[in-house]
Amino acid sequence: MAGVDDELMEAWLAETYDLDDVLEVAAPAYKNGSLVCSNNTSDIVEPDQLHLSSHASELAVAPFSANELRGDVEACARHFTTYGCCIVRGAVSPSTCQILSEFIDVRLQEAQQQVAESGLDERTYVGELFGKLRCREHRWDLKLPLEGPVLEAMHNLSQSLGELLSQLLGPDAILTELSCIISDPGAHQQPLHADSHTDEPGMMSVLIALQPVLPAMGPTILCASTHCRAGTELLRSLKPEGADTARACEPGYQDKIIDSLKGVHAVCDIGAAVLYDS
Repeated sequence: MAGVDDELMEAWLAETYDLDDVLEVAAPAYKNGSLVCSNNTSDIVEPDQLHLSSHASELAVAPFSANELRGDVEACARHFTTYGCCIVRGAVSPSTCQILSEFIDVRLQEAQQQVAESGLDERTYVGELFGKLRCREHRWDLKLPLEGPVLEAMHNLSQSLGELLSQLLGPDAILTELSCIISDPGAHQQPLHADSHTDEPGMMSVLIALQPVLPAMGPTILCASTHCRAGTELLRSLKPEGADTARACEPGYQDKIIDSLKGVHAVCDIGAAVLYDS
């Protein structure tokens, strides 16, 4: 969701890599940062019907520590399978997050300058430098290279999340996106949406917080246990307009929908990983 008071950044993976190859040197990264992994043969269970509650949503975002995850990977995997999401504290070190954040600041300025010098409109441009996203005013989807500080963050993640990702996604998973979603003060709240347009299992997103993510910053909203066809149908019934952004400037325009889906803001500390079935 859009940042409101403070700068919020999320990193996403922008090229395709074999996950096993990447995990040998790395794993998922985030300024609030993120990674997308795909596996069309995922064993994620689809429930027959939804059982949504505020209590379950709070349980879904109760964080594991990186040490707890290493001690019981299967427990975390069961949690993810049940709720479609989880949060892991300390997935990337604060120092690595700070270095990556500064790298992204420079990278954004360079990309903006390159787009301007090419005579293109930054508000509509989609290409090698910026990806496509909703509510683009004060918000950027900056594509990142798998090198330097980005690769170092991946090293951190290989230690903290590598075994969990391998267990959930299997040996044939690939890394499909790497970028940074940057939301500056004044960015509108994005319409509630799923990242993919299919009911089939097999895609996971990993967001890494490159700074503390506070409620006023408009964190990502997680709707636990909606990672199934029933969840998709419920969202469509509540939001027949889909991800239309026409009302995005209206404060609280989708609060009732978020409440109906028992959505919870993914507030977390620097270096935390937010994982969800996308």
